[in-house]
Amino acid sequence: MPEAVERWSVGLLQHVLPRHLQIMYDINLRHLREVAARYPGDSDRLRALSIVEEGDEKRINMAYLAIVVIMRKPKSIKKLINFDIEIKDK
Repeated sequence: MPEAVERWSVGLLQHVLPRHLQIMYDINLRHLREVAARYPGDSDRLRALSIVEEGDEKRINMAYLAIVVIMRKPKSIKKLINFDIEIKDK
């Protein structure tokens, strides 16, 4: 259902939320580095998995952004989860 996927204009985000846009670019850069390390030389895959859609107008794919962010768990959360498991095991 492509019409349901939100895509925000980079120009609009730059005007309204420039710092948020910079964070989105940073997230995308880290994500694409991981993809490139896993699939060296696969530029088609990099384009397909990028949060930033290139074209007539650059857009941020919010669904891709959400997926990339939610798949990452900060180390502090991992420590809390492991700590909780250790307590339950005792």
